Amino acid sequence: MPARPLTRHVLGMVVGPTHDTVTTLALSYDPADPFMVRLGFEPTDPHPDGGVWEIDRDVLSQGLIRPSGVGDVRVGPHTRHGRPQSAPRGIAVDFFAPGEFGRVVLNQTDLREFLAATYEAVRAGAEAARLDIEATISRLMDAA
Repeated sequence: MPARPLTRHVLGMVVGPTHDTVTTLALSYDPADPFMVRLGFEPTDPHPDGGVWEIDRDVLSQGLIRPSGVGDVRVGPHTRHGRPQSAPRGIAVDFFAPGEFGRVVLNQTDLREFLAATYEAVRAGAEAARLDIEATISRLMDAA
């Protein structure tokens, strides 16, 4: 029996230039697309930067320990002015786009527990065997 998609609703903090905003975020994982975790604002959240981002599962896992990722998504321990923040320990997910930057901070425990569930659904190293190549190509073609 194929593993079911997983979704977990967590509180996160959107770090802004003048103030931070606590909001509900959805972490989701579909074993049919085993390399990616989706992070998004709840559909009812009026946050102007709403949307869904796809983040490599391994980048999120490595970000629990040390800065990880390159390009438009980077993950690592939350810091301000180069200093780690106090408990509860946060994990920063940074999004880069031309001329724009955004940061969402997740509780480390929430992220760790969610990732553990994804690795129960699809163990590390077994992702390629679970990947639905035709569906992935179709999704990429639709996005183009």
